[in-house]
Amino acid sequence: MALNARLDHRNPLVFDTHELGRRPGALQRLSRTIDAPKDLGIQGVIGVPEGAPVELDLRLESVMEGVLVTGTARALAKGECVR
Repeated sequence: MALNARLDHRNPLVFDTHELGRRPGALQRLSRTIDAPKDLGIQGVIGVPEGAPVELDLRLESVMEGVLVTGTARALAKGECVR
């Protein structure tokens, strides 16, 4: 992404880190459910249907280089055997 690009704060996968602070070691936990975006998976093989719920449990940590995000995402994927 270009440095001058603007993030769309309406996108459910964009998180506000303003409250996190910039001191390394500052920590924030987030849990939320979002609608699956289009094309989440491998086209024609397996994926999460667009609009299906995706549960996010995230940990945002301020580090020297910026913000480190780790966590899990849970969703029901649908697919077919491709053998």
